Order: sequence, then structure tokens, then C-alpha cells
Amino acid sequence: MAKHDTWMPFYPADYLRDTMDLTTEEHGAYLLLILAAWQEGGALDDDPEALRRITRLSKAQWDRARPRLQRFFEVGGGKWLQKRVRREWEKARANTERKSRAGTVGAKAKWRHVQGDDGK
Repeated sequence: MAKHDTWMPFYPADYLRDTMDLTTEEHGAYLLLILAAWQEGGALDDDPEALRRITRLSKAQWDRARPRLQRFFEVGGGKWLQKRVRREWEKARANTERKSRAGTVGAKAKWRHVQGDDGK
């Protein structure tokens, strides 16, 4: 797992604005789908059984909840894409890569100085 996969930004006001009409069960299912999508870079396979298992709903519960949950995703090409999750995941990945590059540059500079090769 990459370092950027270990945390996820969450914006409660945005979430609640878009989901106030969900039942408690649907909230739980949607949050589980969001968390699974985060681990996969924002998209899940359009596999009804796999999606149902992620949500931990029975087949009957999933059949009822699916249309209401699906509206939060772009479904196509064999995927359920959650655009906000994908956008935040890309920002986190880019941030991690930027910090990694900066750390590498800093470490090289430190070792040049420690080894006496700092141009002095």
C-alpha cells in the first residue's frame, strides 16, 4: 500500500449536503463503497456481487439500495467511478510523490555535506 492510501480526506459538510436523503443503512453502505474506492484509486469494478459484499448488505438490501447508491458514481466501462474520491486520491498521490522527491533531494544534500562533498 502506498503511503497516500493510508489516509483519506473527508468533508462532512459536502457529504451531508449530498446524502441527507439516505437511510442509515444506505449511509453505511455508501461509506463502505467510498472507502473501498479510495483503496482502488477512486473506481470499483462493476461487479454486483463484489459491490454487495463491500457494503455487507444482503441481496435483497443491495437490490433496494443499489439505485440510490449508484447515483453517486459514474458507472461505465465496467467500473463504478466516484469522481470526488478519484480527485482527492490523485491529489494525495501527487502530494506524496512531491514530498518523496523533496526528501530525496534533501537526503542527497545532507549526505554530500556529511561526506565533505558540499563544495567547500
